[in-house]
Amino acid sequence: MTKSLKILTNFAGHYSDSLERHYNFQDYSEDSDANIFLNGLGTLMGVYDNENFANELQKFKNKIHYNHEHPCAWTSNDVGYMRKSADTKKIFNRIYTICPYSAEWLNKVQGSERFVPTYFPFNENQIVHEKQEKIYDTIYWGGVHSDDHMHILNTISKFKHHFFTLGPAEWIKSQEQSYYKYITHMNAARSEMWDVLRKTKVNILVNLLHLKEEQKTNIKNIGGWEKNKAFSHVDEGIVPQFKTRPIESAVNRTLMLVKKDPWNVIEYWFKPDEHFLYYENNDELEEKVRNICNNWGDYEHIVESAFSHALENYTTKNFIDQMKEDLNE
Repeated sequence: MTKSLKILTNFAGHYSDSLERHYNFQDYSEDSDANIFLNGLGTLMGVYDNENFANELQKFKNKIHYNHEHPCAWTSNDVGYMRKSADTKKIFNRIYTICPYSAEWLNKVQGSERFVPTYFPFNENQIVHEKQEKIYDTIYWGGVHSDDHMHILNTISKFKHHFFTLGPAEWIKSQEQSYYKYITHMNAARSEMWDVLRKTKVNILVNLLHLKEEQKTNIKNIGGWEKNKAFSHVDEGIVPQFKTRPIESAVNRTLMLVKKDPWNVIEYWFKPDEHFLYYENNDELEEKVRNICNNWGDYEHIVESAFSHALENYTTKNFIDQMKEDLNE
């Protein structure tokens, strides 16, 4: 018998054009008295801030949440937010999280198996299947929060490039102006970025969250923080953060060139040399980009492999189907 799943979505607190807002989860919502899936940061806050809503959920046997935020929650000085993100009231019996290390840590701390590592899916209805001509060399999108990011921008400026960003970052104030000249798109629609991706050979990815001093302190104020593998390099100012960029690159046929780090969290979902390539350090980045761009035919098979892998495994339909399979009888 097919299991039905009711789906509620609230993206309050998300970026106005975040990938999550493009999911078509609501298309899969069904009437159900037993199973409910709450998607979006707004639903989590609603459960914790609205006692009537929380009580109403108790009638469902399976209460599921998808947390797109980990490990960001643990860098906050808002203890209430951290407790909600850890679901300390144990309202949900299953929480899918994009941070495998936080899942392992929270399960040990809480003596449960409620937290399950998962991926960022992509709306299958927004995938363009026709290959596009590659007219750009490389792209970076995101913020500028470290020397690594500045090195990427200095590198891509030597090629036919694009730099998408939401706007100026609060990084080192003396350098804040230095990357403005590289910006090609600010606050652009995600659909516009995907169109550029499809016409670009290489996307440079860094799956890290770079910490401010205050964030390091916040992490170290959490009891048992050192048992979370994500915090093994806090003093260096980095924690792993799986981004949306890998899935968006894969479905848009852009080669992922990923900065190697102490965790390499991308390997939970994609295989090196089969679906993406690493660069070991900043010194070799320019040479790798130039080699790929000059010998594109030697690398297209990796792009096609990642595209097929994503379509077979990481669509929103895959995500919902797996969730249904995981439902308790």
